[in-house]
Amino acid sequence: MFQPPVTVPVVCHQAPARLVLLALALATWSALAATPDFDPKRPLLFYEMGRRQCLTDSACASLARDIAALIARDGKRAPQYLAVWNLRLADTLRAAGLDREAVAAYDQVLHLPAATPVGPGTPFADLPAVRREALLGKAAVLARNGALKPSRDILATFEPTSSRDSLLAAETRLLNGDRVGDLLARIQADGHPERNWGHFYNPLRAAMLAHAAGETALVTRYAAPLARRGEAAEKWPHWKSVWAQADQLTRFSAAGPLQTAGLRDGAYAGQSTGFYAPLVVEARVAGGQLAAVRVTRHREDRPRNALDGFVKRLKGGSPLRIDAVTGATQTCHGVLLAVEDALRKAAPASVPARPVTNP
Repeated sequence: MFQPPVTVPVVCHQAPARLVLLALALATWSALAATPDFDPKRPLLFYEMGRRQCLTDSACASLARDIAALIARDGKRAPQYLAVWNLRLADTLRAAGLDREAVAAYDQVLHLPAATPVGPGTPFADLPAVRREALLGKAAVLARNGALKPSRDILATFEPTSSRDSLLAAETRLLNGDRVGDLLARIQADGHPERNWGHFYNPLRAAMLAHAAGETALVTRYAAPLARRGEAAEKWPHWKSVWAQADQLTRFSAAGPLQTAGLRDGAYAGQSTGFYAPLVVEARVAGGQLAAVRVTRHREDRPRNALDGFVKRLKGGSPLRIDAVTGATQTCHGVLLAVEDALRKAAPASVPARPVTNP
């Protein structure tokens, strides 16, 4: 069973730079030199870069080394960004699949002194908001590694203060195999760190989690109003994809539960809408269950490892119960919906579908 580390050195402004570099393995002076210069007007510039460049496990690990180097170099002169930098370090390690290191980095955020400031230019109002995000991130990593008791212990004492808190807690409950209806019933169109996004993101994410949990009434509550807005309701492509994903969710939910066992072996194509455009996958079924997923077509411009590490974790009997990649949730939605589209073709009761051999 996964056991979180207790002695792994994690980055903070008090830790010697040498220990920081050793803890993250392979970070050297070249990593320091490659790190973007600190810009107080854009303190999370590396995060935006990561969304476009951190497309594989190895690229995310490389970005984590850059973030660690940034903290080691600039943490003392910009302590107001330490909390968020360490949180983004943890998120990036998590995206890279370096789960032990991610837990240690989340713990670093949780153990920052109470007086640690959170400066302007970040998505968080104060240190407690950053800590809540870190606590839920840690619980999710523990859950996906089978450490269900410590994950549940965290959630047992956690009190959501926003819709985003409730969504992240519900995502972790799904990983633990627990009910989520009470958390999802309270979602409102607010509370996302990217403030121009919460009014669409929160209902759509709630609908996705409700669908994975089999809460059809909640799927209808959140997805149907979005679907009714229609793809032409907004000029920006990523808003249009919200309507398309909500419409597909509504149709899948109305079609009944997704069968994930006893499927017909073979390879099946599935399609949905990513952040910007159609996204196509090939789902391979072996032994009656989902064995592997491959994204065969997309036009995502900032998927932040949602098309590599995330896709690799899609297998087995509960493929929809998986935590999304922070910073690329809508791309993850598109992948999950495309996988469901493919698996519905593989169900024995469905109309025989032609297996995909060369998409």
